[in-house]
Amino acid sequence: MRATLLLFLLLPLINFAQVNQDIDTNISQILNYKTITSKNYIKLGWRSKTISLFIWDGSNEDNDIITIFYDNQPILENFVIKNKKTLIELPFSDVESAKLKFTAISTGSEGKNTVNIIFLDENVISPFVSVLDKNESIVINILKK
Repeated sequence: MRATLLLFLLLPLINFAQVNQDIDTNISQILNYKTITSKNYIKLGWRSKTISLFIWDGSNEDNDIITIFYDNQPILENFVIKNKKTLIELPFSDVESAKLKFTAISTGSEGKNTVNIIFLDENVISPFVSVLDKNESIVINILKK
């Protein structure tokens, strides 16, 4: 009950938007994406008061499905990754750290579940590609600088 209430209160602060070109396609293609799997430990130092990230399927849309958790609360459940970028903005002003967990619900029709993720913190761009089997997860720990 308490978790449901917290999520209900937090949802108005979470912004999801489908966008076409907020990250220029040419810039997106030249970034050096770090491939991450469930075995990796990722930690990002963060300055902004908002955690901003884009997620999308960087290759063929094959119906990969993910769920994203923000500090153990689901914020995007059973989401089908598309080539169209989705912007997610999360509050980060009143905490010292946060944990984002991406879980592969389905691997789609072409191999593993892959999701392109770009974190934007002021002038810092952190690009990743997650590569997961069904029910595997990656965790990104975000720490206030």
